[in-house]
Amino acid sequence: MDENAQMLHKYYFALTFRNSAIHLPTIIDNLLRVIYHLGEQNIFMSIYEGGSTDDGHTTAMLDVIKTTLEVIEIEHEIVIRPEVGSPKNNVLEPMKRMYRLGGRVFQTLVMMGDDLWCAEELMELLFHSRGQAASITCSNDVRTKVLRSLILIDVRAMFHQSLQAMMSTENYSVKSRLI
Repeated sequence: MDENAQMLHKYYFALTFRNSAIHLPTIIDNLLRVIYHLGEQNIFMSIYEGGSTDDGHTTAMLDVIKTTLEVIEIEHEIVIRPEVGSPKNNVLEPMKRMYRLGGRVFQTLVMMGDDLWCAEELMELLFHSRGQAASITCSNDVRTKVLRSLILIDVRAMFHQSLQAMMSTENYSVKSRLI
């Protein structure tokens, strides 16, 4: 465990997947390296998978991820649905429920999809997020065609709103707010 893990800063990782089996080994490998630095006791992992049409490959990978999270004692909730639904609202549901039931608040919310990234990039994103006192950090990749090749451009959006203020309202619609 890294000495940074001793901090009392709580992270809520919200991951949404769909037809993501091919990317999941890389994503989980990098997440485990990030968790080492942040500390297992400081992490809650919410994973939502919906609407995959890859013959159960994503679901099978999520079973392995669930076992891994249990072994290293990462608090988590994994939801697998046959329909896409509302991934952003669904992946945040455990956080909303924990807040309503006990007032549990996370200092940092990290929302991620199945975009490929490395542990160092995520740690840099979290470092800058904390340095700017951002409560929500989102990682999105935009694919663009340049010189006949695909280039991944990481678009980082840090929202400077308090999670506690956001969670104190009853309006959690993605259309009107992030949550």
